[in-house]
Amino acid sequence: MNAIKDWAVLDSGATSHFLTTSAPAFDVLPTTKPIIARLPNGKQVTSMHTCTLDIPTLLVAPRQAHITPNLASH
Repeated sequence: MNAIKDWAVLDSGATSHFLTTSAPAFDVLPTTKPIIARLPNGKQVTSMHTCTLDIPTLLVAPRQAHITPNLASH
């Protein structure tokens, strides 16, 4: 549990991946098309950047992600 910043949660059926600002990624760029995600408690968070996940064993397309600063984890 102490190494939570080293974790990745993958959902092969997901349309997007949302990450905290401390997730291992590169090519971090401000997003030109922010995505709004609704949380289980009804609040909404907005992606601020896009990036590529630092998981070199995956193809490039599944490694594309959105960074959402207000997520508590993952």
